[in-house]
This record gives sequence, C-alpha cells and structure tokens, in this order.
Amino acid sequence: MDINKEYIKYVCIYRVYSGYKEISQIEDVKETEEDLRNNYSNIGGIDSWLCERLGIDLIILGNLKSNNKILKEKIDKLFKNQFTEERKNGFGSFKDFYEWYLEQGDKCFYCETSSDILEELFDSKKLNSTKFNSTLHIERLNPKEKYSRKNCRLACSLCNNTKSDLISKENYKKYFSKAMESFLNDLKNNKIENKTF
Repeated sequence: MDINKEYIKYVCIYRVYSGYKEISQIEDVKETEEDLRNNYSNIGGIDSWLCERLGIDLIILGNLKSNNKILKEKIDKLFKNQFTEERKNGFGSFKDFYEWYLEQGDKCFYCETSSDILEELFDSKKLNSTKFNSTLHIERLNPKEKYSRKNCRLACSLCNNTKSDLISKENYKKYFSKAMESFLNDLKNNKIENKTF
C-alpha cells in the first residue's frame, strides 16, 4: 500500500477532516457517524481514526500532513471554488469529480497552458486583471447540457471567456488555441510585454 496515496485519498478526496459524517460515508466503513464520534472523540479524534486506518503512528501522520500541505491546499481550493451544487449533480461525488479533474492534466483544454504557468503569469502581474485569474474554469462543451464528465473540460479564464458561447469548440481550437498558447508562452519567456495601461 502506498501510504502517501492513501493519505491523499482520505484527507483530500474523502475529506475526512470535515467530520465523522464524511468518514461514515466511505464505502467500506461500517460504523455510523455516532459510533465514530463515540469511539474516537476521546482518543485523538480523526487523527487517531486515520492512523488506525492507515496503520501508521502520529509522527508519520505529521510527516504526511507536512509533505502534502500544498497539494491539500490546492485540492481544498478546488473543492471550495469549483464543486458547486450544480456540478455535484452532474459529477456525483467529489471523488468522481477529482478523478475527472486529474484526467484533464491540470491544463487548459484549448491552449494547453498548465495551471502552474497561469499562476506564474498572474502572480508576476504579466497578466493583471480584476476579472481574470489563474484558476482553470470548468467549461461545458455544450452549454445547453448539464455538467458531466462527458460534457466538461478545464479551460483557462482567457480561453473560456474568449470562446464564451459564441464560438464552437472546433472553431476555437482551429483559429484561436495556438495563438493563445503562443501568446502565453512568449509572455512567460519574456519575449513580449503586455502593458495594457
């Protein structure tokens, strides 16, 4: 068993630190929310449950928390900002949503710019806007259909807003994707400036 992967699954995907209710909803957990609270509240709480589940001690758990802090923050942000009620209905559980998210490769479907590059461009103010940011949006390929694995892709805020509902996926890919990719790469590599005022 890969302890690090298991830790990420329980903490980031199943979100066990949200409470005993979340733990009781994990498929192979037999205890009720009340049973879990009664069994673990007085002996270290969720940390104790997680150590028991993973077969580790509190020192190893502390190391896992430290080593995965940035990843956890990123996944928590994704959960908070992107997993809306409407998307819950289309994707099902956060686990299903997160698996879909990983399949997207953490990059824009159109210009293929990674979230790390977008973050670098916005943090350095090479792209500076109150309306746009580095967060990848969940783009519905067919805006008339609901959110689902089949109908959604990740898109950077630039491509998502440029394409809007005005340009088809095929036309955007054919006429605009490469241009956006070139622009963002040149901006990242300091080949161009982008002073808008």
